[in-house]
Amino acid sequence: MRHRVNIQSDHNMKSTTGVALFLMVLLLFVTTQVHPQKLFIKRYTTINGLAQDQVFSICQDHLGFIWFGTAAGLSRYDGHQFVNYTRQNGLLSNVIRKIFQSSDRMLWFATDEGVSRYQIFRDTFVSYNYLNGIGRGTVWDIHEDRQGNMWFATGSGLSVIFQRDQTVKNYTMADGLPSDVIYSLTADDSGAVYAGTLQGISVIRMNTGRTIRCETITMRNGLINDRVVALLWESNRLWAGTPFGLSIIERGTARNY
Repeated sequence: MRHRVNIQSDHNMKSTTGVALFLMVLLLFVTTQVHPQKLFIKRYTTINGLAQDQVFSICQDHLGFIWFGTAAGLSRYDGHQFVNYTRQNGLLSNVIRKIFQSSDRMLWFATDEGVSRYQIFRDTFVSYNYLNGIGRGTVWDIHEDRQGNMWFATGSGLSVIFQRDQTVKNYTMADGLPSDVIYSLTADDSGAVYAGTLQGISVIRMNTGRTIRCETITMRNGLINDRVVALLWESNRLWAGTPFGLSIIERGTARNY
């Protein structure tokens, strides 16, 4: 289905060519069936050293290490073995929802109790939670904007750590958001930030003075559902994942699947 979203924001070829193309495609199909490609799949579980079998997020850092955020800790894999981190190593929580590497090559971990940042040279963590101004509850997603500011989708607001002075500010419904429950974040080519919330998508632009102005996209604008748990901006299209299907918004029109 298509819905309108109101928001600012060759016939001359010889037949022999066609026959030749058909034969090439047919030969390729037959060859593929006779010699199917084999995919190599290797499983990694707690038996191999993974912290827990339930994995929420995966990220490869600039050094080549692969990090796994699980329901019982953080795992780092060097191609041979796992090294695991938990609260005992300084993480705010053992439940790691999202792993994100920022432009300055810092690793950030969204947890059920705040955000932890990895200090590679010290092999320790610096943490941010409600005591530092981050919204309370689970942190679901992380985004870095053009200015290097870090955005965090939390269970009680949209939190930002400003790169210039490292101050923290939490934005809520009082600032124009449609809901305080934020699940997902992305940004378009102009730098506008999109936040998937419990009550639709908020399109956010930062003003001078660190205030925000918000516009909202909901089911009334064509979204398949207001609870938006995943967002992606790609080739001038906004993809929105919900528990009831997918919406793709392009040039002001929403298509639902």
